[in-house]
Amino acid sequence: MYNATDFEIVEVVLESTTGIETDLIEQILELNVFESIYNSTISANIVVYDATNEIKNLPITGHEWLRFSFRTPSLEYISLRLRVFKIDSRELEKLHVQAYVLHCIDDSEFTNAKVRVSKAYKGKLISDIANDVQNTFLSQPFNTIETTKNLHHIIPPYWTPFRTINFLASRANSAQYLGSNYVYYQTVDGFNFVSIESLCDTKPAGNYISQPANVRDQETSQGYSPRTVATDQISFQSYRFENNFDTLENITNGMYSNYLLWHDIQKKQFGENIFSYPVSYQQYKHVEANTVRGGSSNLYTSKSDFHTGSFGAMRFMPLGLPNQENYNQQWIQPRISQMQQLQNVRLIATVPGDSQRRAGEIVSRTLPSPEANINNELQIEDYLTN
Repeated sequence: MYNATDFEIVEVVLESTTGIETDLIEQILELNVFESIYNSTISANIVVYDATNEIKNLPITGHEWLRFSFRTPSLEYISLRLRVFKIDSRELEKLHVQAYVLHCIDDSEFTNAKVRVSKAYKGKLISDIANDVQNTFLSQPFNTIETTKNLHHIIPPYWTPFRTINFLASRANSAQYLGSNYVYYQTVDGFNFVSIESLCDTKPAGNYISQPANVRDQETSQGYSPRTVATDQISFQSYRFENNFDTLENITNGMYSNYLLWHDIQKKQFGENIFSYPVSYQQYKHVEANTVRGGSSNLYTSKSDFHTGSFGAMRFMPLGLPNQENYNQQWIQPRISQMQQLQNVRLIATVPGDSQRRAGEIVSRTLPSPEANINNELQIEDYLTN
């Protein structure tokens, strides 16, 4: 029998450039692995409690590899081999014992730093260009790549592969969805080039619940249940809101409305496009529709006047020639709004480890309201539960 917070680490091996392998599993205090849809690669760090001065005796010089395997009990093992690139927080804990943090990252980050892209792509889908850069310059296939629309002419000017692919993501329109919100990131399963809308168009991978002590032993309609290993695995240990909303920032950054002034150098014409978040809301995929538009989400409960002025964010863009269309009118304004939408309500929660979770997955959550019970019934935070 295991507890919700249990995990297994099979090995933590430091591979030296001298060919020596040292198992650090008895010397580590922490092992952290990081995934994010905003980071091109995964990274990790380990806190080492070192009584044998491995930094000197291996030595550790930033050219090593760290190999480790871990899992949540009963799940498949995840095995990673990352490059060590930095030591920090090195301190003498007591006589003959030091502690430090080893930072490591996927090897593609090193490849990216040493490679530049200078190749002409004419009349290609952005997804095809990204796929070619990924395979040709990083030698790593995509785990998931979402097909885009529109044919582009692009010549990266000696950019790194990561900068090139992130540039492509910023201009990509999905073939299936209408928005412009592609992200490029890596999980332990591999690299992904997908739209936020495609991530939203999935079922929640799980429902996480903050279970106060006074309801742990009772069944409720909100999903609370007696304490078991299974219910503990989906319970918040702690949480905090990094951000709730900042309507002034949203206005300034063009979430509610933004303005595009374009000009056509060939036809000697210019014009303007005004983007409206409320007007365009139903064109795009959301995790759940808001109540104003007939859905269930309580995050947007009343009509707003924030979209009546269009100059929060302004862009001045040329249109491409007939055979060199850049599709600025399709991607730039939705992306300005949609990427700002992601910055509004941000919850940071600590939950028991689950090695099958991946960055980019959708999860639902149930949070109790801080107000007093009504008729002995626990109140739920409607605005922040979905």
